[in-house]
Amino acid sequence: MPLDLPHLDDLTFDDLVKEAIALIPTYAPEWTNYNPSDPGITLIELFAYLTELLSYRLDRVTDNNIKSFLRLLDSSGEWGTSGDLTEDIRNTVLGLRERKRLITNRDFEELILQADDRISRILCLHDRDVSISFDKKVEGYIGIIIVPEKDQKFSDADISSLREKIEAKRLLATRISFAEPEYVYIKIYVEIVPVADVEISILIQKVKNKLCEFLKPEEKRGNSSRLPFGRNIFMSELYEIIDRLPEVVYVKTVQIICLDHSNGDLKPEKHQLVKLSDEIDNIAVKIFTA
Repeated sequence: MPLDLPHLDDLTFDDLVKEAIALIPTYAPEWTNYNPSDPGITLIELFAYLTELLSYRLDRVTDNNIKSFLRLLDSSGEWGTSGDLTEDIRNTVLGLRERKRLITNRDFEELILQADDRISRILCLHDRDVSISFDKKVEGYIGIIIVPEKDQKFSDADISSLREKIEAKRLLATRISFAEPEYVYIKIYVEIVPVADVEISILIQKVKNKLCEFLKPEEKRGNSSRLPFGRNIFMSELYEIIDRLPEVVYVKTVQIICLDHSNGDLKPEKHQLVKLSDEIDNIAVKIFTA
């Protein structure tokens, strides 16, 4: 809903003269001649004329006024008119939506994702120098964890290129560090009962493919089903994924084995991603036939 602009030019010449004359007894009681021939009345009429003129100008926003406002709104200092005022307004408003300073985590994440399409996703941690430690607090640092897409690698030159792209937009006292993701590797053990006359080898491969699809931290950006950083895996999710297969009657057992903890418990930290082990038998499927 647009705002109603105030009407500033609401006093006429006669209104201003009457108001000024009405104030004379208060400020100059000895002044009693209000005829137009009086020099004081002449000055009042002169000032009323000038006031009405300025009030009229104040209520009119000219193209030059608008251009001056647009120039103030443009933070780049390179504002220039295109010759079309409507287009200038549009371009300036669109420019306000661009991130010219990196302050929040979302600012960093969106700019870095735009800077390189090989990046699947990133995580920003305030007050963390991730090049040294994920846990130790270091004030003034922004730690950026980069997850490249599958089969993509980031070299030191790539990191330097990213740093240059965000250097000019960071806050003056902010320092930036980069790191690769830290993974929590797991194995999955599954016991299922299939429908009759199903090809066992094909079913086992289907189960493995579905679980691998669910546990792909390097999946392409835009996939809303990806597990976020620090997110644990629930048994019910794995049961549901396998049970949706039409070849499965029901799932007897699902077991998650965490390879990074001696007790096998899966407890990822906020900077970690859960990933299947690179071992060949990272998913073991046992079939029970009737």
